[in-house]
Amino acid sequence: MKKTEINADAYRLVAESLYRIRQLLRDGLRAAYGDDWETGIPEERRGYLKQRRAREASINWHLIDSSDVLDYAGFLDLYEVIEANPQLQELFTSLASDVNVLRIRFMELDTILSRVAYVRQVADTELSFLISFDERLRKLIAGPRPVGPAAGGKPTKAAEPAARATFSPEHPAADPPAAAARDRKSEPTGQRVAAAPTSAPDAAAAEPRAAANPADDIAQALAEKKDRPVLLALYSEITAIADGLYNQSTPPYPTIWEKVRESDWYHARFAPLGLKSVSDFYGLVDEARNRLAAGASKTELQDLLKERNYAQVLLALRELFRHQTQVTN
Repeated sequence: MKKTEINADAYRLVAESLYRIRQLLRDGLRAAYGDDWETGIPEERRGYLKQRRAREASINWHLIDSSDVLDYAGFLDLYEVIEANPQLQELFTSLASDVNVLRIRFMELDTILSRVAYVRQVADTELSFLISFDERLRKLIAGPRPVGPAAGGKPTKAAEPAARATFSPEHPAADPPAAAARDRKSEPTGQRVAAAPTSAPDAAAAEPRAAANPADDIAQALAEKKDRPVLLALYSEITAIADGLYNQSTPPYPTIWEKVRESDWYHARFAPLGLKSVSDFYGLVDEARNRLAAGASKTELQDLLKERNYAQVLLALRELFRHQTQVTN
């Protein structure tokens, strides 16, 4: 893949992540502080972001007033907001085990954002990280948001439970979330570059949602040759394994794949559904497990993933699940 092609994929993923995290923080701060939600941003950081906005306004007279301070925040700026608000820390627990790990993740994202902005090479491992982070962030958006009013905050209608984004192929979620769309002023096109364009008005964030216990129903789904339940079970397992590989730990054993690959469904649907990327992924996972069992170092594992075009395999899987779970029954 050429450098410009890699950076285009990286830009789309990092921009969507930045946009969605800003939206989550707006929703959370409004729920906690009401109309004065910007007071939830640490004073020093809020002043810095206002200076950044003022500097842009002094140069570009076409600046549109509807941009708020979070539109000028990078990932580390957003981390400071999360760190200062315990209720927001709770919201982001699915992205990292604690706030220190979350800071490292946001530092990685800021580094990638800088590479893209200045047209420097984005490594395959960084692209893999973006894909994995994007999947987890989408799941976070789909789930309940444990954010309540902060002490001394002035609850408004925004403090009521926001309409949950339905994160499934049957009911694709609107992006941005409905509550944020109601509360915010319309944004200029230049500030919405991260939103993924689609032909349907509410399909921007459509992604498959994994079943709560995919292994329980996989045998029946295979016997009945139902594509969607099988694909969703594979999606769940692949996401967990990809996280393990990114963290350079031994990935979970592929129990779903073991059942699928021996089934009549797999052999019949391999070509019609375009399942080669699934086979490629699990083949790479087998090789990685063997290397790790033999004592391979983190550097050696990274070299293997790069050699096998791991980032491109993940991108192919992402498109496969995005497409097939919307068109299959």
